[in-house]
Amino acid sequence: MTISVSHAVKTYGSSPVFTALDDVSISIPEGSLTALLGPSML
Repeated sequence: MTISVSHAVKTYGSSPVFTALDDVSISIPEGSLTALLGPSML
């Protein structure tokens, strides 16, 4: 089994808009260990 995400977009806010993801695609093959890391804005 493969996990796939294509063309993901995620924005926050309305003015100004913060774009967290812009046209992101990823495919994770079976049996792999994958971690996605990024800044935490609390």
